[in-house]
Amino acid sequence: MLRNRKRLLILSAAAIVVITMSGAGIWIYMDRASWEQASDADRRGENTKEAKTDSPSKTEYTEEEKALVESQTGVTVTDDGVMHVDLGSIMAEEESVNIKREEAYSLALESLGEGAEIESASIREYEETKYWVVRATKGEESWQIWLNADNGEEFINQKDG
Repeated sequence: MLRNRKRLLILSAAAIVVITMSGAGIWIYMDRASWEQASDADRRGENTKEAKTDSPSKTEYTEEEKALVESQTGVTVTDDGVMHVDLGSIMAEEESVNIKREEAYSLALESLGEGAEIESASIREYEETKYWVVRATKGEESWQIWLNADNGEEFINQKDG
């Protein structure tokens, strides 16, 4: 029992890190795509009247961080620390499960009750089963709910923090 609790705690912490890094990865992906579409004059700043200020991106990862980030479908980190997100792979994975994103949202909101709001959702695999990991808030509290992506059964429902 203690071993399973430890495993769930570690898995929960890892999910939080992955969700946080996913957001950063998508931002990096979108920023790079707009950079590649920009003209040379745009890249040199000749077409703008104001200087752009970009926040620095994380480019150095420990081996553990890199492995955790790359454990997500469609996410890779290059040797120079650039994170790439393949949205097509993510969408294909979401299409491969019986419970779709909107249904996972509904199930999580139903579980938490009135006043709950969805923050994010992603598919994770644990012990060869795919789960929707839904992060939600209710009042000042944050919750993490894991739903079996094939049948909608609730696997974990825990308050974060």
